[in-house]
Amino acid sequence: MKPMKGDWLGSYRLRIGGYRAIFGLNPDPEAKPEQKLLLISVAVIGSRGGIYKK
Repeated sequence: MKPMKGDWLGSYRLRIGGYRAIFGLNPDPEAKPEQKLLLISVAVIGSRGGIYKK
């Protein structure tokens, strides 16, 4: 997992085989504070290269 730069600042990327996923992590607003849960919002999944165009 690596942080993104430029237009995707604030998002992260993850490589799975020949694919990339760009996603964001946000606190779960419905979780109790002691649970510390995160919501994963997937923006794009695709092959290398073309997914970085917003």
